[in-house]
Amino acid sequence: MGRDLMAVSSFSASETATVAIELDAIIGRERRAAKLSLLDERDAKKIPVSPGPAELLALTVLAKTYGRSLLSDEFAAVRSDIAENGAIALIQKIIFYDEQDTSLCTSDLAKQLLYARHRLEPLCQWWPSAFFPDANPLLNRMREIPPKTTDGQDAF
Repeated sequence: MGRDLMAVSSFSASETATVAIELDAIIGRERRAAKLSLLDERDAKKIPVSPGPAELLALTVLAKTYGRSLLSDEFAAVRSDIAENGAIALIQKIIFYDEQDTSLCTSDLAKQLLYARHRLEPLCQWWPSAFFPDANPLLNRMREIPPKTTDGQDAF
């Protein structure tokens, strides 16, 4: 990246708010343009044009971490990914990114945003239903089913 983000990692509340609002506008425009360009509505993703509360919170954390550089060409792929797949999906890529796993096609995006990971992890803890919506039903089912041994008996 162009500048050392370790040196400048926290921006003022005013700058953070300005960048988050600009990101919201950019992503909204990209999503509206994508929806208008679709010939078949069945191809439209289920991502709303306007970012919801969880997405805005994620954008705010990214803005707090990276400041105005999020609006530069350096982060164009990040903005495009958020517009196309949603900020929640991007946050999941960052949280689950594993440097040892080279099979991830999104590893470049995750690597680029890895510095924000420590700020994004608490969001997932505070709001798991938003950031891990698919995990909650599975975890609830796992809590309800007592573990079994190989012979079918309860493990405990």
